[in-house]
Amino acid sequence: MAIYPLKDIPSQALVGKFICAPSMLSFQDYGFPAIIEKVTASRMAYRKLARGKWDPVAKEWLVRPAVEEDSTEGSRQCNLKSIDLVCDTAEEAIALFEYSRTNRKKIEETQAALLRNVRDLALLNQLPLPGYLSAE
Repeated sequence: MAIYPLKDIPSQALVGKFICAPSMLSFQDYGFPAIIEKVTASRMAYRKLARGKWDPVAKEWLVRPAVEEDSTEGSRQCNLKSIDLVCDTAEEAIALFEYSRTNRKKIEETQAALLRNVRDLALLNQLPLPGYLSAE
């Protein structure tokens, strides 16, 4: 059991492996965990793993290591170049998804704090001048 870069796995060995599907959000690197169902030369079909129960504290769905059999969504497709990592187990894909989501939230919190600092400095008229303006 391990996580590998997609380029290290022959395409015929990808079926049955797990991925984090390409995220619809440009700022999120690893989307929802999924199982690979079919692979062609440049594309793959995958099915998302089942949603678990709702976490009222985190306000997010938990993920179960099972395939979503009764889903109305069915298979989805993406380009192979949209996938970075391949996992041997559903649990590894879920761990990648959850750890990525946790780190994304930390990045967003840091970004928000930095932007608040810029605003505070602007309101105090303490923004430093760019070097090319102060050199004159």
